[in-house]
Amino acid sequence: MRRTDEQTSAVGYYSYFSAPTEDDPDALRLEFRPLVSRLPHEQATIFAQTFAQEMNGEMNKLKELTEIISGISVEQRGALIHKIGRYEERDIVPDIEL
Repeated sequence: MRRTDEQTSAVGYYSYFSAPTEDDPDALRLEFRPLVSRLPHEQATIFAQTFAQEMNGEMNKLKELTEIISGISVEQRGALIHKIGRYEERDIVPDIEL
């Protein structure tokens, strides 16, 4: 997840991409590639966490998930988040040993 402005964030991935220079034709540059943009920050956080869990290291699965999110309306995204569960609103009781 990466913030794009005051109200929105993008969900995507960081990877090294070719960035040849005169001195180094094999140079690489770390870049962020957005897959879903213009999401409210809270939605982007939840989708980023969900994508990471669901993709299980498979880029094809990540592409599938982003196509689904990109193709639905704002209202549908809200309903999906409600169905997924709001991570920060879950009642989790920590197991603390003193």
